[in-house]
Amino acid sequence: MIKSFVTYLPSTLFPRVVAFLTILVGTRLLTPETFGYFSLVSIIGEFADVALTNGTRIALTRFGATNGGVSRTFGLKMLAIAGGSTILAVLVASVAASALAPEEGRRVSIAVAAYIGAAALARFGLALNQASGEARRASVLESIRAIFAFGASVAAMVFYADFLPAIIAGAGANLVVGAISLASGLRQTRPALVDRADWPALRIFAARLLILALIGQAVASLDKLVLKTFQDAATLGIYAAAFAVARSGFDIVAHAFNIGGFVQLSVLANEGRGAEAQPFLRRQLGFILAVALPATAMLLSSRDVIALALFPLAYHESFHVAVPIIAVGAVMLNLKYFVYDNVFHLHLRNFLQLPPLIAGTLTGGATAMVVMPYWPLFGAALTYAIGAATVLGVTIAISTRLMPIPVPWRAIGLASGTGLAAFAASELIKVTLSAAPPLAVLLLQVLIAIVAITASLALANSAMGTRNNSLAVSFVTSDPDRITGLSSYTDSLMDALARSTAGETLFAFTNSSPATLPKARAHNSIRWIELPKKPRFLPYKIYAPLIHTFGNFIALRNGCGAYLSTAPSGSVLPLVEQFITIHDLYDLDRASRPLRTVAYANLMWRWFALVSRRIVCVSDATRDEAAAAISFAKKRMVTIKEASKFAPESPQRPDERGHFLYVANIQPTKNVECLLSALKQAEESGERLTVRWIGRDSHGILAKYSARGEMPKEFLAAGAVSEDELKKAYQRASALIVSSWKEGFCLPVLEAQALGTPVIASDIPVLREVAGEGALFFDPNQPKGLLEAMHKLRCSPRLREKLSEAALANAKLYSWERTARETLMLTTNLFEARTKLA
Repeated sequence: MIKSFVTYLPSTLFPRVVAFLTILVGTRLLTPETFGYFSLVSIIGEFADVALTNGTRIALTRFGATNGGVSRTFGLKMLAIAGGSTILAVLVASVAASALAPEEGRRVSIAVAAYIGAAALARFGLALNQASGEARRASVLESIRAIFAFGASVAAMVFYADFLPAIIAGAGANLVVGAISLASGLRQTRPALVDRADWPALRIFAARLLILALIGQAVASLDKLVLKTFQDAATLGIYAAAFAVARSGFDIVAHAFNIGGFVQLSVLANEGRGAEAQPFLRRQLGFILAVALPATAMLLSSRDVIALALFPLAYHESFHVAVPIIAVGAVMLNLKYFVYDNVFHLHLRNFLQLPPLIAGTLTGGATAMVVMPYWPLFGAALTYAIGAATVLGVTIAISTRLMPIPVPWRAIGLASGTGLAAFAASELIKVTLSAAPPLAVLLLQVLIAIVAITASLALANSAMGTRNNSLAVSFVTSDPDRITGLSSYTDSLMDALARSTAGETLFAFTNSSPATLPKARAHNSIRWIELPKKPRFLPYKIYAPLIHTFGNFIALRNGCGAYLSTAPSGSVLPLVEQFITIHDLYDLDRASRPLRTVAYANLMWRWFALVSRRIVCVSDATRDEAAAAISFAKKRMVTIKEASKFAPESPQRPDERGHFLYVANIQPTKNVECLLSALKQAEESGERLTVRWIGRDSHGILAKYSARGEMPKEFLAAGAVSEDELKKAYQRASALIVSSWKEGFCLPVLEAQALGTPVIASDIPVLREVAGEGALFFDPNQPKGLLEAMHKLRCSPRLREKLSEAALANAKLYSWERTARETLMLTTNLFEARTKLA
């Protein structure tokens, strides 16, 4: 679709740019009154041409376009019909011209006749080229026509300063290029191709189009026609200039998408592939809005600058008052004509367009009668916008019953964000360069508009592009060279996912070194995307969402269907469906974290939860806690539990001394004070209970104990150990001790149980959930209770054996294969839902 847009853009861009330049020059060379008559001729001419001859051009494409080309017989028949409808259009338009401008009736009628005849010939020739598959030829011819017509009209304005010579000169250029276009189009038709058009259906189709076009043009032209009735030609000319500026850009884009798009849709319909039209129209809707929303924002910001830089003083008020309202109306009408009306064309149910047009005419007319007598310019713009809104709303309601078009919300959101950013940049330029010449400011605003629209189109193309079912897993860490609990979780998860998605590509995004993810790095099926490391000057809390946003965009560019962050942080504005993971809620606890950390987590975690599709919690207890803290996202929270990195195996006999094991990176929530107090009590009573500690004291809690001389002698620090050493430590211990106030899951519990080692754990919900029957529980406020549990296990081999069997049975309930399966089920459901939508 983008290729088609680029192909047809010149054929719509040049005429619209040339039309804008004609208006720009006309407001300078002609008086407002004379320019008003010039505009009136264009309005009446377009009204009659679109209403009475455009139907034949649409029918030519709808019934004649096939992959094999256009039948010459069919083309000649359509040419004859187009000729007859053009004569009718000239007669009707001449009468209308005399009625609307009786003071210049004869001259306006002559100008209108010349305008319609030349335009109809040129447009039919171009339509014939397009239907025959000669898109580039049609584009070039249309560009040449526009340039020649502009040159002829401007020359006549310079020499005569009158509307009639200008119109006739432009019409002469149109006739010449139109004749060339027609000859070229007829040469492209296929003499041997049999005319297989359904002529009865075509006649009904064209007749309905004629009626619809009449009413449709009434909606589009009502503001200007009523304004001329209430006011003079000068007021119409002033309004017409603002109208052209506000609408032209949107028409360029919508026409460029639809010219090629309608041919492709017609081919789909003619070849019985109508089911492919729905996703096609969804993309067309997204692309039109991807341009229209940033363009509207820029027009709102730059309208006064445009008036100051390009137009005489008499026109300035109309730009300030009317342009924003007209722009909104133009966007709505283009959506109606070039997205939702195509549904009626495809189903040959064009007559269903009649109710929206009638409703729009009535609401627009009522608005005009009430407002326009008092506020002419504002009233005319409001008439146009209200009529457009009514037409679009009713059209959507009716077309949905034939074929609902899914709304590309993500593309619209990105376009809106791009538009807001462009508006802010434009306003900043206006303030900063307030003393600069308006033309210089306008050029910078045009540059911003080009960048914003290009970016919006690229984002929309990516957001609506074809995606596969690949999953992107992201691990971003503040310590990329160290193995942590989060890196171990990510390593095991990606290892299991790679084994569960054999033959499929799994994307991994990380800023960590390869040594931190050894099992995952061993899989050739994982495609690694190395993210930039954190710069020293940038705080991690800012770096993490920025790098996730970058990673999310790269995932989108690689066609990934989902982006899973193994942490609570993620992309600020995800372009791919995002999943985040909450392991614990320590960062929301003021008792265990600094105020700045708590404030950041309260703000950013809520935002990440808001923009993510699902929030994965590693335990039911964590999910309940997260649901209480982030209640608005409760329904999107799911539990997917972790597992041990050690495969369950029969327990070994512990060391004769019966030492205990404590595995933790010490922080306030670990409640190590309870364990130290219990050991101190045992030491004072002359009992020797040894606890071996594996981990780090990153918060300096144990350092303070040592400094005060209060560290128990049997609390032995082993520091960080390898995976093999950790496994041996679990196997040799009588039990693992977990004295925490809070935990998210506590993976060491399952690691110990998988090797048949019992657990002595704080009696808190999450440890009850994870440890099951393979643990003794104690009140974390009572060191004495911990000491008693240690005594029981040390003195009762039978109790230890019973708990060991229960621990091993509990560990077997968890596996990384299950974790991977449940993770993939989340994303699979998403992919299936997206497939049904498309």
